[in-house]
Amino acid sequence: MTPNGMPVGVIGLGGMGTAYARRLLGRGFPVLGFDIAEGARERLHAAGGIVARNGSEVASQCEVVLTAVDTVTAFDSVVDEILSSRGTGWVIDTNTVSRRQKERVRQALARVGWSMLDCTVSGSPAMVLNDTYSFFVSGGVDSTCCVGRVIDCLASKVFDLGEFGNASTMKLIINHLLMVHNAAAAEAMSLGRKAGLPPSLIYDAVTSSGGSSRMFEIRGKAMAEDRHPAGTALELLVDKDGVAIADLARSLRHPAPVFAAAYQAHMIGLAQGWGSLDPSAMSAVYESLSGQRPLGPTAADLDETPAAEETP
Repeated sequence: MTPNGMPVGVIGLGGMGTAYARRLLGRGFPVLGFDIAEGARERLHAAGGIVARNGSEVASQCEVVLTAVDTVTAFDSVVDEILSSRGTGWVIDTNTVSRRQKERVRQALARVGWSMLDCTVSGSPAMVLNDTYSFFVSGGVDSTCCVGRVIDCLASKVFDLGEFGNASTMKLIINHLLMVHNAAAAEAMSLGRKAGLPPSLIYDAVTSSGGSSRMFEIRGKAMAEDRHPAGTALELLVDKDGVAIADLARSLRHPAPVFAAAYQAHMIGLAQGWGSLDPSAMSAVYESLSGQRPLGPTAADLDETPAAEETP
C-alpha cells in the first residue's frame, strides 16, 4: 500500500497489465484497475483486485497509476481519462510508443499535477510473474518515494536509463533486434527444412552453437514444432513497434537496412494472413515462399493457445 493508504492503479488489464496487477497483489499492494474488456476486469476481480468503473476513477483514487495498453489509440484514450480525473500523483507508463508522443503526454499531465515516468519492459506476462524480465525506467524516479517502492516490487531487474524518453528509445532498439533475430531464425529454420533436415535436429544443433540467439531459443522451438500460438501478435509488432522503429531511424537520419529487410519480411507475413499469431509464424511464411507449404494459415495453424513464454 502507498504511504497514504491508496491502492496502486492499473489501467489496461491485458496480458501485461494483469501480470503487473498480480505481482503487486502478491506483494501486499491493493490494486484498483480498469479495462474496457469485461473478461479482463473479471480476471482482476478473481485475482483479488478492485475493479473501477473507468480509468478516470482509477486516477482519482490512486496516487500511483500504471498504464499498459497495446495500441496508440488506447494510449491516447487512457491519457484523456487521467487528465479528466480529479487526482494527482505519478503515472508509470509502460507503453511502447515514440519518445515524441510520450513527451507530449508528459507535458500535458504535468499541467494538471501528474508526474510521468517513461517505462518500458523486455519480457512476457509469464516472465513478469516469474520475475525473469527487465524493467526500464527514465524520467527521474526517487527510489525512496511511493512510486519507487512500487517499481521495486514490480521487478528485481530495474534499469534507470536517465533522461525521460530513454526507456522508450531502448525498447525500440531491443524490438529492432527482436524483429531482425526473428526473421533470421525463421529464414534459417525454413532453409534447413528445405534441405531435408529434421526441424527438431535443426533446433537442437543451432541452440548448442555460436549461431544461436535468445530469439531462436524461444521462437525457434515453436518454429520447429510448426506451432504458432496467439501471443505477441505479429501484426502488433509490425503495425506499432515497427513503425516507431522506422520513424526513430528516419528522424535521426540513421541507416537501418537490416531492419528494413526484416520489417518487409514480417509485412509479407501480414499479407499472407498470419497477423493474429505469434511472430514464430515467420518460418511458415518463408516455407510458403519456397513452395514447401500453401500460402497463409490453415484452420489447424490458428491455435489460440498462448505461448508458455515469449519475448515481445
